[in-house]
Amino acid sequence: MLFISDINIGEVGMHTKVPKKEIQKIKKEIEKEFPEDPMLQEIHIARKVIAYQAKKAGMSYIQYIQHIKEKAKSTISSTK
Repeated sequence: MLFISDINIGEVGMHTKVPKKEIQKIKKEIEKEFPEDPMLQEIHIARKVIAYQAKKAGMSYIQYIQHIKEKAKSTISSTK
């Protein structure tokens, strides 16, 4: 099984790298909130990383998700 924490999150999403220190901070925070549920930790780690990337890109969380969605659609369309 592949977990979000196994992926090099610093490279995921637009061009906003998430520093390793920030990822570790997010992981520690989430592990304290959900100590007995690794899957819930993974979901919340991903959510926090996306929120960080959105903030750095100057967008709201929803705007960032919509931007990624549109970018994916255009990429798929161009490969057909």
